[in-house]
Amino acid sequence: MFTYTYKRIALRDLTERDIPDRIRWLTEETAWGDWDAPDEPMAPIDPQICRAELLELVREAAAKPDSEHRWQFEADADGVHIGRVNTYCIDSDYRWVKDGKHNALGIDICESSYWNRGLGRQILAALIQYHLDAGIRELYLQTWSGNLRMIHVAEALGFAECNRIVSNRAVRGGVYDTITFQLDFKRFNQYFHHQSGF
Repeated sequence: MFTYTYKRIALRDLTERDIPDRIRWLTEETAWGDWDAPDEPMAPIDPQICRAELLELVREAAAKPDSEHRWQFEADADGVHIGRVNTYCIDSDYRWVKDGKHNALGIDICESSYWNRGLGRQILAALIQYHLDAGIRELYLQTWSGNLRMIHVAEALGFAECNRIVSNRAVRGGVYDTITFQLDFKRFNQYFHHQSGF
């Protein structure tokens, strides 16, 4: 199982023991969904079908050599499984696409008891550095203007706003913007190498 560590964080491959957490995050512990694309409510899932799909992902992860670049990880903090991260493609207009030339990062801390501890910053820093270690320098992050915590984390790590679509997301009675940030590698490098533990 491939693992990438930074401070209190371990980014690692999906394993079978993660499946109950992943199902619980889609059925019971769902508060994270209020912040990750909240204008797209989670659809109900069939736990048995979900388990079978996750088992297939576990098999795929186990078959990958450590040298193969990963685009998604489970996230642990102090040995506790608290969420997941992924990297997806966007096009030149900052829209999600299956195969694009730009990589956008996403993080979900699904265990709400671990919110507001600075772990989002550590998780995102680890994911950025993982990609930078592989020579990937162009990285983006997308969120909505109501997610102030994510905006603060992004800016602290060196992301700068590069695109905004105004008033295109309706969330809990409000109207918000979609914001895309691009990583300023030099700013991130200054942040990352001033932190202890890496």
